[in-house]
Amino acid sequence: MSSRRATEVRSVLLPLAQDQLLLPNVVVAEVMNYSEPKPKQETPVWLLGELAWRGTLVPVVSIEGLLGRTIGEPGFRSRLIILNTINGTASLPHIALIAHSIPTLIQVTAESIESVDPPETPGGLIKQTVKIDDKTAYIPDLDELERLILDTPGLN
Repeated sequence: MSSRRATEVRSVLLPLAQDQLLLPNVVVAEVMNYSEPKPKQETPVWLLGELAWRGTLVPVVSIEGLLGRTIGEPGFRSRLIILNTINGTASLPHIALIAHSIPTLIQVTAESIESVDPPETPGGLIKQTVKIDDKTAYIPDLDELERLILDTPGLN
């Protein structure tokens, strides 16, 4: 393997209503057409419900809702992005995020990415704000996202 290949990270740009997330491709289990999640009673507005996927119930999360923004209505191009969780918690093997259109696969290198001053975001969910190929994207704190879901009463 060349040294150039070793410095590339296969990633996914996940389009939100107004912003986008940058995630490592390795956490993405599946990209699927949007389908309405089954709502849960007495959960936060950002937790849109659960989706049956491969024999498990997966919580469906709106990043916009977590950031205190208006949650847009899903459109015909919306997708559910099933993520593998990273902490090995048996009760939460996957999380689904809503993308407002089809995600883009990209190769991230040190030369193609730069850190920028982050906008104010509540709760520490955004670990870093970056500019990649002249596009601004948020890198979420996946540990914090898992913690928020696991701390939600009535989910499990």
